[in-house]
Order: sequence, then structure tokens, then C-alpha cells
Amino acid sequence: RVSLDSLGADTGAEPPLISLVRRPMSSESALGKRLLDLVLSASALMILAPILALIAVLIRLDSKGPVLFRQKRLGYNNKVIEILKFRSMFTEDCDAEARKVVQRDDPRVTRVGRVLRRLSLDELPQILNVMKGDMSIVGPRPALPEEVAKYPPRALERLAAAPGHIRVATLRPFSRAATHSGLAWLEALKPETHSVIGVPGTR
Repeated sequence: RVSLDSLGADTGAEPPLISLVRRPMSSESALGKRLLDLVLSASALMILAPILALIAVLIRLDSKGPVLFRQKRLGYNNKVIEILKFRSMFTEDCDAEARKVVQRDDPRVTRVGRVLRRLSLDELPQILNVMKGDMSIVGPRPALPEEVAKYPPRALERLAAAPGHIRVATLRPFSRAATHSGLAWLEALKPETHSVIGVPGTR
């Protein structure tokens, strides 16, 4: 029998978390992962094209401004990437630096934006980020530079993997708003940090 302590588990966590050794992916594994991301993202784009087009039209009809919102985040190996989202706020209130947390019934959010954010449909354009290679299908949440500056040393391990369109943290019951409020978002890093096993090494 092998004890959790011998595996380097954090027995104080609920549930206990096991620290995995991070090893670089082989070139073959990295290529396979990249091809899988391309196939899945291209397939998703084709299937969701009518929905994406409908959302774009609704955004333009609901408020003036661009359909897409662009924001700088940190990706694999601390590289600055530009992620895409459907714009969910009025153009004059868009906050690319996320200086003010979006609250429930926030007046900056448009009518269409409320629905998009509630269903996380505003993040669908990140399929294009996956196709470009800046993100993967599954991985840690792409973090703001200001957030990374506050990371404890252990949490920096999450930058050893490409950020994902489907977040590891979403596998736990954690609200979207909570990941941006106070220090609560640091708690959301735990499952993401412990999920990093290898380095993509595709770019």
C-alpha cells in the first residue's frame, strides 16, 4: 500500500491533491496534441458557425460597437496573448484591464451580454485562439498579467501549459464571478496547478 504522503499529496486539501511531476512532452506527443486541438476547434467552428453569426447580429442590434472584445492575457511560458470574446458590455464601458469586477446586474453589461455571460457564450470566439495556437481545448484559465503578479510560487506552474478554452477549474463548483473577486480566485488555481503534467512545446 502507498500512502498519500509518499506521493506528495496535499492531505490538507479537500479532496486531497497529488502533486504530479512536470515533464516536457515529446515532440510526437506535442504534435499529436496540436493536431487534436486543430481538428476539434475547426469542427466546433463549423458546427457552431450559425450560432456565432446569430450572436454577432444580436450584439450589433443591441448596442453600438465591435462584436468582439480583445484582452491581453498570459499564456504558455508567460507569453502575452490576445484572447477574443464576444463583447458583453457597452463599448464605452469595456475594461480590457479588468480594473473593476463585473457584478450581478452591472449597468455596464448589455442585455444580450447578460445572457452571453450567464451561459459563458461570450467565450466561444476563443475557438479561434485555439486554432491560432495560443490556447488549447482544455487547460488552465488564461490569466491577467495583474493576477500572475500576485501568484504564490506554486501557482506559477500553471504557466507551464497552454491555457484552455475549457477550464480545468470549471470541473469544480466555483462561480465565474468568484474567480475575479478578492483572493478567492487564488483558490480556483489549485485544480489548475495540479493538472499541469507536461509542457506543450509546440511553438
